[in-house]
Amino acid sequence: NCLRDHDFQLILQFYTEKIEQNTQRQISDRVRFLLEMYCHGSIYMTVQWVLGKLKGTPEEIARSLVDSMPLKLMEVFKALNLL
Repeated sequence: NCLRDHDFQLILQFYTEKIEQNTQRQISDRVRFLLEMYCHGSIYMTVQWVLGKLKGTPEEIARSLVDSMPLKLMEVFKALNLL
C-alpha cells in the first residue's frame, strides 16, 4: 500500500506540474478530480498486471491505460501535447 500511495503522489505531481507548466496556471478542481481518478485507476490496473491478474505486454497495458483516460482529461492532455 505504501508503494501504491507513493506512486500515486509521484504520478499526480508529475501530471499536475506538466499541466500547470503548459497552461501557466493552477489546474482547476475539475481537472484535478479527473486526474486523481485516472491516476488511482492506472495504478490499480498496473498492480493487477504486475500480480499477473491482467495479461498483456507493457505496450498493450500502456495503450489500455491511455484508452481508458476520461474524455475530458484526454482533451486537456491533447490540447497541451501531453499525449
